[in-house]
Amino acid sequence: MDVREMEPGRELDCLIANKIMDRNDKFGTLASRRGVMDDTCGREIKGGYKERTPYYSTQISAAWEVVGKMNRPYIIASTEDGDESWVHFGNEGNAAIGETPHAICIAALLTLEDKV
Repeated sequence: MDVREMEPGRELDCLIANKIMDRNDKFGTLASRRGVMDDTCGREIKGGYKERTPYYSTQISAAWEVVGKMNRPYIIASTEDGDESWVHFGNEGNAAIGETPHAICIAALLTLEDKV
């Protein structure tokens, strides 16, 4: 699947966690002390999924963690209507357009693919 086609959500969050943030996050039922969490992506800690994956593709504070991890020059500029952002790390071939957290995640993954 082309990462440009990925929608914001837990599948993209988990991919970012594993490919960019060097976490070992998995899809599955997340266990908590109160029962099952409403999430499907997290890091396993001693027998169950207990640590939720940050919402990289939908929360700007988590997306800024991705920017920091990329450790390279970047551009984030709003589109003319202000609803979306244009983001790229390094060269322009890795650009992504979307709501800012989503665009940051897609651009980061495209940059990673380009390095491989």
